[in-house]
Amino acid sequence: MFNIFRSYLLTFGIIVYIVCTFAQPTQPTKPTLPTVTDSPHNPLLSPTFPNWILGDPTLLRVGGSIEIWLNTALTGIFHYRAPVKTPYILDYIGPTVLQPGAVRPYVIAYNSAVYLFYEQYSFPLYKKSKIYMISSSVEDLANWSKPISMLSPTTAWQGSRIGNPYIYRY
Repeated sequence: MFNIFRSYLLTFGIIVYIVCTFAQPTQPTKPTLPTVTDSPHNPLLSPTFPNWILGDPTLLRVGGSIEIWLNTALTGIFHYRAPVKTPYILDYIGPTVLQPGAVRPYVIAYNSAVYLFYEQYSFPLYKKSKIYMISSSVEDLANWSKPISMLSPTTAWQGSRIGNPYIYRY
């Protein structure tokens, strides 16, 4: 009896092995995820000499326009504007912070004011930084207040730099 049972298990095991080895596993269906298509208008902007980057964009919608601020590697933070209907057509408005080492802008509107926070490196060699803020009215975006120091490193774990400002309003 034991031999019949053992032979049955052996036969069953071989069949299972063959089925598992040669059967094609079914792939689980993946959900369709949204995709990002590269714009045929790219690059929208390119850095100009002496800068090699335009980075850290921050945006604000004002009426029918998208206001955009970007930092460069060496010369500061610059303002661009694009119509909401054609956001790939950018107009250069001008410098907002014309200061070497001004990077990582973050803009937020509150009531009728616009606040631009940014990290400002100090010389030499960009080893120290603080967070500054300037403000303007929503209607004017060309005239800004003088920079106000908002945050600087105060503890050992922060080292000598503090950066990437972000304001969350609830």
